[in-house]
Amino acid sequence: MGTNNSEIQVTIVVPIREYSSQIEITLQSVLEQVEVKFEVILILHPDFKTDFSMIENYFLLPGVRYLFQDQPGLYQAMNQGWTLAKDSLICFMGVGDFFLSKHVLLLVVTAFKPNSYCDLVWGYGPWLFLDQEFNLIYAAIEQNFKSSELLKNTTPICHQTVFMSKALIAKLNGFNTDFSVASDRDMLDRAAQISIPRIWTRPISAYLDGGFSSTHETEGHKELEYLQEIRKNVKYKRKNIFRALNYKYKSKLKDRHVVIEYFSWLPENVRSYLNESN
Repeated sequence: MGTNNSEIQVTIVVPIREYSSQIEITLQSVLEQVEVKFEVILILHPDFKTDFSMIENYFLLPGVRYLFQDQPGLYQAMNQGWTLAKDSLICFMGVGDFFLSKHVLLLVVTAFKPNSYCDLVWGYGPWLFLDQEFNLIYAAIEQNFKSSELLKNTTPICHQTVFMSKALIAKLNGFNTDFSVASDRDMLDRAAQISIPRIWTRPISAYLDGGFSSTHETEGHKELEYLQEIRKNVKYKRKNIFRALNYKYKSKLKDRHVVIEYFSWLPENVRSYLNESN
């Protein structure tokens, strides 16, 4: 992993409210990424000031920065994180989220070439939901991931599988925290109105039962309903940044140019499932 700020290609923002063994899983899956220059920004909740000894070794690693959040709230922390990131592709990982392979960032960076990361680019793909023993609970693989489905509120997209350029996040003014738990969905909706996402066909991320993504899964229904209501008459723009650049590409990528080897610590049944789904 490189530490030259001018070369950073990907920034991973990880808000941490309190210590959990799942932090180790999340950070290790990030720090084991290969062939890509990346940085990690840890946004620590003020409660962490009393004792962060269990993860302080991570603070010493090259490319890892940490700070305490200015305002309470998950999406407030995420806003603080992307603001501090370099001009790069940004992904937000909650505690209990993790990448499935050490080649995930390589796949993502390759998918966005030849465009600069300063362009209004973004992408996402399928994901897995696993229990505490890493057994498969649910796999979002066979869903329709067309961007036009976003406004219909029929396709869940988890933030740990989304990568956005800092330029796009800035254009969208980051997360609108008024939507509470639905803030990330709101930003995806707004992004899809101005820029068509790339869609990778293979799962690259997962989250564990008991992590933030699962414990907040049933929250925010009122916010989502409100979001769906105000979006129902919104139309996606036909012209977008990619057509303006005269760059032709297929929205759904085959990902054949990157070989993904899934982490050996994943259960055999999960790795078999992933390999068979390719």
